[in-house]
Amino acid sequence: MNPDLSFALLAFSSLLAIVNPLSAATIFLALSAKQEPRERRRAVGTGLLTAAVVLEVFAAAGGAILGFF
Repeated sequence: MNPDLSFALLAFSSLLAIVNPLSAATIFLALSAKQEPRERRRAVGTGLLTAAVVLEVFAAAGGAILGFF
């Protein structure tokens, strides 16, 4: 197997295990049950943007952060 593909599969499966989208979706639906659909979409967008920024920051600076400790 190609080493890059192997690494990509390992990274994706690790991220999937950490995020656990099935549990996150049920928790989100329970917490937003009384919200309007528009408010739910806005909350989803905010959550996705926040998660993407955190992932990008740690992807870019993760080595330096771990090297500091």
